[in-house]
Amino acid sequence: MKTTTVISGKGLSEETIDAVVGINLATMDYFIPIFMKVIYGAAKPKEALEEADELLEAPPRFELNPYCLDAKRLATALPGY
Repeated sequence: MKTTTVISGKGLSEETIDAVVGINLATMDYFIPIFMKVIYGAAKPKEALEEADELLEAPPRFELNPYCLDAKRLATALPGY
């Protein structure tokens, strides 16, 4: 696995490094359980990938409170906070 990005003449920025590292970590979070199942004989490669894909299609286990997403609404709901 390899992640690449285009770098402008200014060099690497902190945002670029964060993005590349973040993509790699998210990819590993997805693939490590698949690798482990195959390595330890719990599933064949195709089966392990299919199981992982089913998890991606699952509905979210929770919803965010809308107040968490809107600072103005939160400030109005919690005066003096």
